[in-house]
Amino acid sequence: MPFTPPHAPLHLIPRAAEWRGFFSAAPNGAAIDAGSAGELLVARVRVALMGASVAVPLVSMFGASHVGWRENAIALMASLAGFLVACGIYVAARRNDGHRRLAIVTSIFDVSLVSATQLAYALEGFPSAAANSRTTFIAYFMAIGATCLRWDARVTIAAGLLAIAQYLGIATLAWMRWPVTTTPDVLVHGEFVWGHQLGRAVFLVAFTLLCAAIVRQSLQLRISSTHDALTKVMNRAFFEERLHDELARATRNGTPICVALLDFDHFKRVNDEHGHTAGDAALQVVAQVLRRAVRRTDLVARWGGEEFALAFPDTRVPEAFGKLEQLRLEIASHTIVLASGAELRLTASAGIASAPIDGDDPQRLMDAADQRLLEAKRGGRNRVVASSATRPESGVWRVVVAG
Repeated sequence: MPFTPPHAPLHLIPRAAEWRGFFSAAPNGAAIDAGSAGELLVARVRVALMGASVAVPLVSMFGASHVGWRENAIALMASLAGFLVACGIYVAARRNDGHRRLAIVTSIFDVSLVSATQLAYALEGFPSAAANSRTTFIAYFMAIGATCLRWDARVTIAAGLLAIAQYLGIATLAWMRWPVTTTPDVLVHGEFVWGHQLGRAVFLVAFTLLCAAIVRQSLQLRISSTHDALTKVMNRAFFEERLHDELARATRNGTPICVALLDFDHFKRVNDEHGHTAGDAALQVVAQVLRRAVRRTDLVARWGGEEFALAFPDTRVPEAFGKLEQLRLEIASHTIVLASGAELRLTASAGIASAPIDGDDPQRLMDAADQRLLEAKRGGRNRVVASSATRPESGVWRVVVAG
């Protein structure tokens, strides 16, 4: 299976595709995990803000006129409803495990709650409050700004477009229901001016684009700090951090987890015979093979040099052994065509360890996998050695390819 590695300059995000993918690029695994943590943070802040917002109209209702009392009653009902929903979202965010749907739903809720408050003002006879209330309008910026913590520019763009559409719709409704004579509502919040409404919509557009740019820039920085620049898989430090979290989750849920170290046989010869550029190209190819072969929930990292680390959550040793064996065969089946025209074939050896059998912390687990990788190397290379705690009669699982 010939495969020609790319020879263009390496960039974490290709320059030509940067703007083309601005509105459609999906976040990678690191961003999804950060987005889940951000979603939980936003959920906590949302509960606190909605709880505090309940007190504002309550205090304002004391000593207010009849019109002011009604206006604050609308705000109170919206705050109470928002607080109850915020509590439900917080429960969902705690149980969320990297699903992007929750980020979209909660962002829509945040924006729509602001619009619902303004819509209630318009329907209850306060069109000036609906169109001109500075306090309510500022809440749009808070809802859009919070999407930055979801680490997904698509969510930010969607929330911003929704806010703009809803605000202009409410402004149109307020204009249609504007009183012929000046009312106390108009005296407090001001007259309706289309120029002002369109200007606010422009501010929402600008703020949405700014937040989306912040998300994209943050993603680039996160990728560069958590991923290997050459192979685009996780770096060792980030893998160890993620493995610690996965082990804690496995312990909490009582589920198995396996790790593996995979090393390429006689890789030094590639650098010696073809140069380090060829070696880098070969590592890129095998990294692509690894990324394609594992699940989204699995972890792949460059451990060091030509060595890669893998983690398989919710996977027992026989399943992990099967995955590593498939990877070994797929790597061996690739013919890497170098820039010089030379063809290169690689083989790999791997060692597998499992938790809690081989250890319940990252260091012990990876040490066990490293020992089995050494055993695979000493046993003739191009083979997989799995956890001896679940070994068959022969002592360990070994797979050897003739030749």
